[in-house]
Amino acid sequence: MCVRVKNRAESGIFVALVVAMVAVAVLNPAAFFQTYSANLWLFSLSLIGLLAIGETFVILTGGIDLAPGSIIALAGVLDALLVQKLAPVMGDVPAVVLAIALTLAAGVGIGLYHSFYINRLGVPPFIITLGTLIIARGLAEYITHGSIISGLPEAFNAIGASGNAHVRFLPFLPVAGVLFVALAIVAHLIAHHTALGRRIYAVGGNVEAARLAGVNVEGVRAFCYSASAACAALAGVIIASGVTIGDPKAGVAYELTAIAAVVIGGISLTGGVGTILGAVIGAGLMSLLPLGLTFIGVESWWQSMSTGFVVVLAVTLDSVRRRRRERL
Repeated sequence: MCVRVKNRAESGIFVALVVAMVAVAVLNPAAFFQTYSANLWLFSLSLIGLLAIGETFVILTGGIDLAPGSIIALAGVLDALLVQKLAPVMGDVPAVVLAIALTLAAGVGIGLYHSFYINRLGVPPFIITLGTLIIARGLAEYITHGSIISGLPEAFNAIGASGNAHVRFLPFLPVAGVLFVALAIVAHLIAHHTALGRRIYAVGGNVEAARLAGVNVEGVRAFCYSASAACAALAGVIIASGVTIGDPKAGVAYELTAIAAVVIGGISLTGGVGTILGAVIGAGLMSLLPLGLTFIGVESWWQSMSTGFVVVLAVTLDSVRRRRRERL
């Protein structure tokens, strides 16, 4: 029965995504049917999708991660600073590669820090990740003294380029889109075709039962929070690369958009229910919403309000789905 419920959730959000696309295309076909528009939407989808994938792993365990937006800012600043310092010593391309690797490692470290407080000290996920939300952005502003890091080499723009990935049959696909698709496939395989994935669902379904069954609950949580923080760090690298600066103000409220995408996609906030595919479809809708409203001439404040309404709608839908499952 749970499978049918999840499929209905995915089907419903997919229909909503198609309806939204048709509506935007009808209201402003000149803007919608352009390679640039498709590129812009897929770039935004890649960023929100990366966060949604990481958030899905966390929420499937019954947790929550409020830090991705601030991790984006800190990762972008750290990546830019490392490139700025390393490029004169080792060359542009090696510096960019090493900086990305170190930044992603820092993201994993933040995730392990979260899981340590949750596992060993019993701190609620909401509290420890809320603390990181505040601390990480403050650290990003401290590193940059409230300004931006600029003057970066051309190689820094490689994975965040606003152009395309030069895929012959997909000329509108941005470089970030290739990374997102690859990561989404890997995440799907982990969640739905591995022992680790089964343990993630077990922890979210009933943590005590999972522990009694021999599941390493601490290890599962460590993986999920590390995956979430690493995805946020990668999104931060992509954003910084796209604008070729390290900006401590990047990523504001991205965590709310990602959580909304996950919940709209059918993942239950109580854990144990949902799929990676659902999260990806939800990310598609959440990334299309502001872009579509821009295309049809809606003012920016209405766009912000609409995002808030969608967050409320997402939580309401999750509550309705949970009650339905309980009745079943």
